[in-house]
Amino acid sequence: PGNIVDEIEMLFREYGVRYYFFLDETFTMNHSRIENICRLIVEKKLPIRWTCDTRADRVTKKILADMKSAGCRMIRIGIESADPKVLKAVGKGIHLEHVERAVRWCRELRIKVIGFFILGLPYETPESIKRTLRFAKKLRLTQAYFSMLVPLPGSPIWDMAQEGKLIRCTAKDWDSFTRYDDAIVESDSLTAAALSRSHRRIIRSYYLNIGFIMRKIREIDSLKTLSVYIKGALKILGLSIKY
Repeated sequence: PGNIVDEIEMLFREYGVRYYFFLDETFTMNHSRIENICRLIVEKKLPIRWTCDTRADRVTKKILADMKSAGCRMIRIGIESADPKVLKAVGKGIHLEHVERAVRWCRELRIKVIGFFILGLPYETPESIKRTLRFAKKLRLTQAYFSMLVPLPGSPIWDMAQEGKLIRCTAKDWDSFTRYDDAIVESDSLTAAALSRSHRRIIRSYYLNIGFIMRKIREIDSLKTLSVYIKGALKILGLSIKY
């Protein structure tokens, strides 16, 4: 913790860096480590802001409060799916109650939350995709990213796709291995084409929703924020009409 905060202090004092992103995949895995990092940031009176990635089941309200006092303004969590069967199949190890609780605590502490979802996981069905969309809307996240499953070589999902047990890979070459273009997996429940159509519909339904749009408008506090939101809106529109 001391080394980390010393580096942050050096970057702030010598280069004026005020916003940081901790790249740890699960930043809050070790609570005592995070408590010490936050304590040192507060003790050194560093006026910084930061974001981190973590899991919904690895935060407590106290840890989040410590993080907020030390400058945390946003966390990003992998939710993946709202279907318990899908979550169990990929060994996610969380329950939807964990996600709802973490998001509620963040809302109470005024910490923004970005959620990540994956479409096309084993046991995915049209109904499970609808369930995921409903859950994402219910959470009222700051932002939600819906990406399509990409079976990467060396992962259990890759082996599963090669064996064709629950999912099959339809990619013709490595250029197809992207998260936001055409789907490259299929199953007995979902063809690749159907998954791509579901991806388009879920983006339209989530982002072109009056409630989400009004929340984004209320968040605009500067021309820079407005510019970022306009660029994001154009990307979303591009994805929603691609197919």
